[in-house]
Amino acid sequence: MKWPAYLFFFVMAIIVANREIQTEGTGGWAKNLPTWRHQPADGLIWRVISMVMMAGHEVTGYHLYHIGGLLLWFHLPFFFDIKWNWANEFRVISLFIIWSNTQDFLWFVFNPNFRVFGGFNGTTVPWHQFWGPVPKDYFFALVFSLGIACLGDLPRFNFHFCKELSMVWISYAIAAISLAAFIPKNWE
Repeated sequence: MKWPAYLFFFVMAIIVANREIQTEGTGGWAKNLPTWRHQPADGLIWRVISMVMMAGHEVTGYHLYHIGGLLLWFHLPFFFDIKWNWANEFRVISLFIIWSNTQDFLWFVFNPNFRVFGGFNGTTVPWHQFWGPVPKDYFFALVFSLGIACLGDLPRFNFHFCKELSMVWISYAIAAISLAAFIPKNWE
């Protein structure tokens, strides 16, 4: 993929994060939304959906359709001129994981009710478990997305996409942290 495409995905992450802020406000993880909820303990199907799509969090109707719709959107190239195969599927999934975590972090960057520097922790963000200054979901996503990307490169023994993905992670992290330093929080 070319860098303009990665820039497009970053801009889309900003747009989706801001749309989600308008929907959720201060109540992260759809806390204040009138939506159905299932805990992973509610049965095998909810446990699987929670682990696969929600990083172990409770399954809400809002997030199931939000994440499902975005994942479907990421598959749009297959309906045009990109050939579907397992290597390309692994690329789509790994990019979606990176994009989802970037979008999640940008939710905190742009949300006037949260601070990234000095206020991004398990106390102010109870729906995330933190390992140091970063939600543990972000660590798992990094490892999982790179693993899936390398798995897609494995049949050709060409780890170009896996290396490229590493640079995307670094670039998105730098861009998101830079935005956090300069976005004003007094929008009223």
